[in-house]
Amino acid sequence: MSPCRAPSVLGNETGVLVWGLVAAFGLTALLTANPKAAATGEAAAAGTVNRLAPPPSTGQDAARSPRCPTVRPGRPG
Repeated sequence: MSPCRAPSVLGNETGVLVWGLVAAFGLTALLTANPKAAATGEAAAAGTVNRLAPPPSTGQDAARSPRCPTVRPGRPG
């Protein structure tokens, strides 16, 4: 797997795991019935995403990243 895709796959799989655990313990019913608990969960999720998100790259820096090279159609890479 490309090192550029690994964080995306890991994040997706972690989200599915957390969702499965929450559903298994019946917390989805609690979050549906209690808007305050749902808002708290959303705030925690937003904080986690904000903490884990990489800083935005600008202009030529993103295009020249050695870790995640740009693959152009029709060219091997």
